[in-house]
Amino acid sequence: MTKNNVYIMTEFCDGGDLQQHVKKQGRLT
Repeated sequence: MTKNNVYIMTEFCDGGDLQQHVKKQGRLT
């Protein structure tokens, strides 16, 4: 992962969108 990827992941986690995405997709791509 690059620093940019980590930043994006952090943004998703802070917004709670990542959790919703995982529930919807069932996995991370």
